[in-house]
Amino acid sequence: MEEYDLTLSASDQEEADIRTIHLLRGAIITAYSQVEFLLADLYFRARYLQEYNHLPNKLPYKLETKLKRLKSIADLPGPIEQFRQELHAAVDGILQFEKIRHFMAHGMLIDRKEETG
Repeated sequence: MEEYDLTLSASDQEEADIRTIHLLRGAIITAYSQVEFLLADLYFRARYLQEYNHLPNKLPYKLETKLKRLKSIADLPGPIEQFRQELHAAVDGILQFEKIRHFMAHGMLIDRKEETG
C-alpha cells in the first residue's frame, strides 16, 4: 500500500492569511446569528404584550417565512409599530446577508496560488 505525505506547509504570510480568513468567517457567522437571535427574541417577548399575544407560539422554520412574520409585528398596532422602519430594515438586511452567511458556513476556500503563480 502506498503512503502519502499529507503534511501541509505554509509560509508565515499564508498562516497569517488563514488566521485572518477564519477570524472574518467567524465574525460574519456570529454577527448573522446574533441578529437572527435578537429578531426572534423580540418576537417572543412581544407575545407577552397584550397587543401581540394572539401571535402563534412558534416561528416558521424557513427563513423567508420567519422574517415575514417578524416584519408583520411592526405593522400591528402596539408599542413596536413606532419602530416599524428599523425593524423592516433589519429584516431586509438579514435577507441580503443570508447568502454570504451560507457561503461562510458551508463554502470552501481553495488556495490556487500554486496554479496561478
